[in-house]
Amino acid sequence: MTFELLNLKQLIDLAIHEDPDPSQIKEHLEESETEKARILMSIENALVETGPEKGKQYLNQHQKSLIFLLNDLENELTALSSEPAIDPTRKDILISYQSTIDNILIALENQFPHYFDFDCKLPVTRARTFSNQLKQQLNDLQIILKNNKVSGEVTEMFSTITQELINSSSDHNYQQTTYLHSLIKLMQQEFSSYNPDSSVLDLIILLISADLNHPCFYHFCCGYITGEIEQCDHLAQQYRILNYLKKIVEQIFKVISIPYSTSFSKIDTALLRYINAEIAYLQSVDVMAGDLTLTGQMPKTYQVTFTVRQLAIFMYLQVEVGIVIGESPKSIRRYITSTYSTVDRTQISEKSFKNAYYSHSGNDIKKVMEKLAAMLALAKERY
Repeated sequence: MTFELLNLKQLIDLAIHEDPDPSQIKEHLEESETEKARILMSIENALVETGPEKGKQYLNQHQKSLIFLLNDLENELTALSSEPAIDPTRKDILISYQSTIDNILIALENQFPHYFDFDCKLPVTRARTFSNQLKQQLNDLQIILKNNKVSGEVTEMFSTITQELINSSSDHNYQQTTYLHSLIKLMQQEFSSYNPDSSVLDLIILLISADLNHPCFYHFCCGYITGEIEQCDHLAQQYRILNYLKKIVEQIFKVISIPYSTSFSKIDTALLRYINAEIAYLQSVDVMAGDLTLTGQMPKTYQVTFTVRQLAIFMYLQVEVGIVIGESPKSIRRYITSTYSTVDRTQISEKSFKNAYYSHSGNDIKKVMEKLAAMLALAKERY
């Protein structure tokens, strides 16, 4: 506990451990206000006499001590509320000290923003209040979207992300509350005249411009990008959509100066890294197929006598028994669709191959089994 806060700590201890006199409530209120003024004056004078670095350390020390006192008071009030007979006088005095400390913290935040530690976790009382406000404001925004008849896909996306923000609100720090106030204000402005025809990509662009680098939003964006790639029929289309999304992300103008969290990468930086990785993977598949073609190991259109559905079953069986081992089913699908053609398709769509990979018809399975039986019979005959 810092020297300037010792007297306030002693007053709080007296209120906790001694039986309070109802007639002394006014006296306690006056003492707490006097202490508030004295503490703020002492801190201000000390900061004038120190340099920026030491001044920041000095204020941060007091900030953490005040938060500790505030959380300690909250624990006392919680314990007091669980007692069979609550002492209303003690409760009122403790609440008055709680309010005093909260006001000191607000004053320090407003008067010394360059010294204040905004990465510090919120006090319990303030976190609870903020969480309730955030929940109400985000629910109001969802109602605005529904009233504007925005598509269910967009509304569902916003609902998923906002629920994550609400769930993590108890762990927010000062910087994140400042950011979320700015985000709510921005969304209130945008949603008041939001176009019903707006797409998921439009909302993604809005939230990237707000630098919402929450992990949930990042993973949602990655899922969106993957979904767009999987809808493409050919490698060239996948290149096109990835470069289109890359161009959009690179050109987005930031409308909020601070990110959601300073602990994470900026959202545009993280997404560009993800998109570039996807492009690099496509290039590696393309190069590998090209190398095999140039060396004569595989023709450019390596045709099989299976249909797309039969080829998908054939590859599925090889993966299941461990003949073909890939990084993921997705990587195998991309390789097959970029290097194979079938009797019914000169170019195989990754989407159609994926559907066939997981959905097998009896007739197609029978055709594959006939080929496998022929292979087995040949092996027995020769070996």
